[in-house]
Amino acid sequence: MELRLTRAPLRCGLPSNSADADGDCERWVCGAGPAGISLGTEGQLDATGVDVGKFCAADPWMIRAGEGAVGSEETTMLDSSLPSAPRRNPWHKGRLIGQKRPLKPKDVWSIRVRLQLERRVRNLALFNLAIDSKLRGCDLVQLQVDDVCVGGRVRDRATVIQRKTGRPVQFEVTEQTRAAIHDWLADATPRVGQYLFPSRFHDRSHISTRQYARIVHSWVERAGLDSSAYGTHSMRRTKAAQISKKTGNLRAVQLLLGHTKLESTVRYLGIEVDDALGISEQVEL
Repeated sequence: MELRLTRAPLRCGLPSNSADADGDCERWVCGAGPAGISLGTEGQLDATGVDVGKFCAADPWMIRAGEGAVGSEETTMLDSSLPSAPRRNPWHKGRLIGQKRPLKPKDVWSIRVRLQLERRVRNLALFNLAIDSKLRGCDLVQLQVDDVCVGGRVRDRATVIQRKTGRPVQFEVTEQTRAAIHDWLADATPRVGQYLFPSRFHDRSHISTRQYARIVHSWVERAGLDSSAYGTHSMRRTKAAQISKKTGNLRAVQLLLGHTKLESTVRYLGIEVDDALGISEQVEL
């Protein structure tokens, strides 16, 4: 039987997890026909120099028997000379993932002093309020003026509805945070009903969570810290970690963070690991 070797675009028959199984690919088709060369031993070459006997060898991985016309036998195989599909690197390759570290008290004061010296009024109010409120980034950027102000003065305590859980959570506003918010409102003059931290873009009502994340990273970098180890949750975790460390009252921390379960607070703060290491450091042998 005479066979000829041609190229034809066919559906790839490799398994779905193969690197080359990404759609149509070019195959070698060995089929019967009046023109061509016989299917023989290795060493027989066609006009392009392809070893027909080698390509038409019965390899169960590289060859798949196809159904052709009546009276003919076709075999398709993947051309080994075709480049394989490029592999994508994992998104977390080379990145520090997992829980973000809380800021230490000395880091908080370092960032706060820098903002005061540079007279960054908005960023100082945003930083102090992020530490006091212990809110998630999505809730912090959506705070409105009347959430923290009443009758022209800044509240001592405020209550907001969490976007993630839909449950209310309270937080305190310390004196230095009230002073920073007062200076920011005097400088920006936002009206009641507007967002506390409006966006500078006309098509956005408040700063985005991505912008807030960039601001946090700039604070951390200017304080001489590794920005990859800190994030927006570092601001949320900072004061809660200090309360837990000094008082050990997890129930209070749970209420301040707005968690529904105490186990969530334990996992969020990493209490188990810190407590275990603290106990181990106190034991000397």
